[in-house]
Amino acid sequence: MATATLQEVLTKFVERTTELTRGADPPIPTHAPYNVSCPPVHDAAHEILVVRLQTLWGEFSREILYLSCQGGVMTVGGISLQPTPKASELGSAKAALNETSKRIRVEMGRVNPPWHDPEFIVRVAQGLELENAARFEELTGTPPVPRYVTSFRNYIVHRHDRNLPDYQYVAAAYGNPLAKPAQLLRTGRTGGITLFDEWVRTLQVRAERASM
Repeated sequence: MATATLQEVLTKFVERTTELTRGADPPIPTHAPYNVSCPPVHDAAHEILVVRLQTLWGEFSREILYLSCQGGVMTVGGISLQPTPKASELGSAKAALNETSKRIRVEMGRVNPPWHDPEFIVRVAQGLELENAARFEELTGTPPVPRYVTSFRNYIVHRHDRNLPDYQYVAAAYGNPLAKPAQLLRTGRTGGITLFDEWVRTLQVRAERASM
């Protein structure tokens, strides 16, 4: 009988990412000198939330891969998953995940396992021969929000010319190629939310679908 659920992993991801949106854009003081000194600090704090968002997305993706490989878990849709043959072959789900992720990482020419990359996750799920491998396709989609988050994150963490074109590509996708990072995150979207809120909601929806 399944004793763990992907719902637990999903709930944790949703709660943690929703918390990011609550702290994304606090009010700025209107009186001097804080009306001048605070905005740059707020902008930097807002940008760093994207780093955290990417980390949480990668952790979620890796965790549902591992649990699906281990078996004995219930999907959000109520399906009880069995252990993958790869886990039995190699002695444990951890060994199977490590071996398969390393092989796929090398094939993709990556130095470290890119757990935040849906293409990588899908290929690992297929390589593990997971019972629910097809569900991981739900992590992909249009617009490619995980790619946008990664490009944004890479630019604010390493602000040099090499990462600028990818950031500008993201900004252009939302109609403002000259926007500064914090300004881009505050871009208004349908429903009265910001672009950052939209990214969070999109990843939450894709996470739920992958967990079904």
